[in-house]
Amino acid sequence: MTPLNDFFGFTQTPFSRSISTDKHGTYLAVVNVGFESKENIQVTLPQTGKVTDATTDRAISVKNGRITFCMYPCQLRALRIQ
Repeated sequence: MTPLNDFFGFTQTPFSRSISTDKHGTYLAVVNVGFESKENIQVTLPQTGKVTDATTDRAISVKNGRITFCMYPCQLRALRIQ
């Protein structure tokens, strides 16, 4: 598994950043700024709740407070936690 660091002080790609809102949950941006695909990216969620892809509204499976997925080069994933 490839662990993810927060946006501030990140030392590797991909990285993530969470943005909390008062009425619409928390948004999580995960970015692979590299030119290579990344397999088994593991993101520890900043809070509990239902996780969906912010662009498709598809549910994303959460296991032990984490989600795992793969990323293409230069890909951005926008997630929403409610």
